[in-house]
Amino acid sequence: MSLVILLALSLLAIITLSPSLRETNKTNEMYSAQIAEIAANSAMNSAKMIIQNTAKKYGATDVCLHILCAARIRNRPQNPTDFLNINPTQATINEYQTGLPILKGKSENMHSASPSIYVIEDLGDLSVTGEMMQKNSTHSLRSFRITTRGVGNTGKVLKVIEGIYSVQE
Repeated sequence: MSLVILLALSLLAIITLSPSLRETNKTNEMYSAQIAEIAANSAMNSAKMIIQNTAKKYGATDVCLHILCAARIRNRPQNPTDFLNINPTQATINEYQTGLPILKGKSENMHSASPSIYVIEDLGDLSVTGEMMQKNSTHSLRSFRITTRGVGNTGKVLKVIEGIYSVQE
């Protein structure tokens, strides 16, 4: 009889704990997604700084002569995630190690499972005319597409961000 009661109590405990275990898994996945997003954004900011510093030193048109740049060819994947996985792009990937601080006592796993990556593409010159700049003036801008990928702390969550960054020539 006591064995039946013990079995019933064990089943009740398992049923009671099951929703909280699912909530814990969801929380861990959300946490991992936040880390992946922070890592991708950090790589994006790093790529922007590299473009800006290289443009200041060598000129905007020569940025890709001094740093690794990719070229998106017609009939190649336009989806950023697929673009990062094709062979020509793989050769131009830059790694960026996100410096997420470990908060002692808070979280021992606040890190990316692998380094973030970014790819820079030179999109050429764009002309900006009008009200944003001085009236009756045209400024030439060199634009770059930056595609980044951050990885969460479990390695199961990826965040891909793509953006355009322009520097004045």
